Amino acid sequence: MHSSRYTLVFTFCMCVFISVLLAGTSAVLKDRQLLNKKIDVQKNILVAAGINIVHVNQVEKLYNKLVTPLLISSNGKIIKDSQNEDDQNFLKIFCIGHKDSPEKIASYVYPIKGKGLWSSLYGYLSVNPKGDTIIGITFYKHGETPGLGAEIEKKWFRDNFAGKKLYEKEKLVGIIVAKGKAKYNINYKQKSQSMVDGISGATITSKGVQKMLYKEPLKYHIFFNK
Repeated sequence: MHSSRYTLVFTFCMCVFISVLLAGTSAVLKDRQLLNKKIDVQKNILVAAGINIVHVNQVEKLYNKLVTPLLISSNGKIIKDSQNEDDQNFLKIFCIGHKDSPEKIASYVYPIKGKGLWSSLYGYLSVNPKGDTIIGITFYKHGETPGLGAEIEKKWFRDNFAGKKLYEKEKLVGIIVAKGKAKYNINYKQKSQSMVDGISGATITSKGVQKMLYKEPLKYHIFFNK
């Protein structure tokens, strides 16, 4: 029978071995994890802009061809002398070129963040060059309830927003997320250009999206209206 000392030494050695193994595996996978995260961000930006991606291997090539990351100051000017994309003093925005003529601006995409029922909502919003009409939207991170609030990431919900107007007579009004089907809302005839279907059973998440789609475009108002 092994002594208590032997058992302790053996346990300690196994713990050290497993720790070293896990640390080594983490180090080896770190570059791959960072690359996957980068590709996922690029994919969400492209999808928001309405660019069709058949295979994930296309993402980096399309992004490098069509997307120009920009930083803009609080007065709406493009900052060209900052190399730090994470500088909190500036807003991020991505200029998207036409697929056939990348030098021509097809749209702009910018990050959006809001609050749902259980979590923060993160995504990207694509707008036309004037900034007043939505082209597309993606949600890439949230903790909402599957089958309810989590429906924000589904295509049927995201497709609601294409073509909707953020402005009414040059005034930012944002987007109204209806309770259920928008066409049954009593204000739909007057607000059809800025109203989308909501998610049944996910009122708080829908309201969070609505608030987000006023608050976040407001940050970029000066850029599109300077």
